[in-house]
Amino acid sequence: SIQLSYRGPTRRLRLCGMTFGSVFVLLWRVSNARAPRAIWDAWSVSDRNELPTGTVTLVFTDIEGSTALLERLGDAYGDLLALHHATLREIWTSHRGIEVKTDGDAFFVAFAAATDAVAAAQAGQKALATAAWPEGVELRVRMGMHTCEPRVRDDDYWGSDVHYAARVASAANGGQVLLSSTTASIVPDAPLT
Repeated sequence: SIQLSYRGPTRRLRLCGMTFGSVFVLLWRVSNARAPRAIWDAWSVSDRNELPTGTVTLVFTDIEGSTALLERLGDAYGDLLALHHATLREIWTSHRGIEVKTDGDAFFVAFAAATDAVAAAQAGQKALATAAWPEGVELRVRMGMHTCEPRVRDDDYWGSDVHYAARVASAANGGQVLLSSTTASIVPDAPLT
């Protein structure tokens, strides 16, 4: 089990009963004394830029049938997940997307422009369809997006618009990109499949 314990002026990380206080203090100093939660959040998304504010397009993705794939592939699923992450991260970056969070096989990405989000989703689906997956797997990823003005707190989006964007993605089938009606009205000529 992992737990953070705070004692006096130093912070200590306890991992399986072992103390790694000096590592945590070093990270604390390197991070310019950001709050401990921010350090952990920064590990999940490396070197990200500031989140876009105002009207943004939120994109959620998820691998279809990931639990079955994990059971089928065993340790090889780690290779599949690494290739999935690398492929989509390259796409997000090249289309000016900011990775908000990654949870297992799911991405949450923000774009300042709906056109960039749609182009990234199209490029992502194309790249995923043509990638060489381990053990001949056909990887299918569902994607969905919603354009809105989400609230921002602690370097994260929150509010009903975020939940709505996630629901749009969950309604997609693997290989599909779904747009909310708001996003579709902004990018009416998007040639999605």
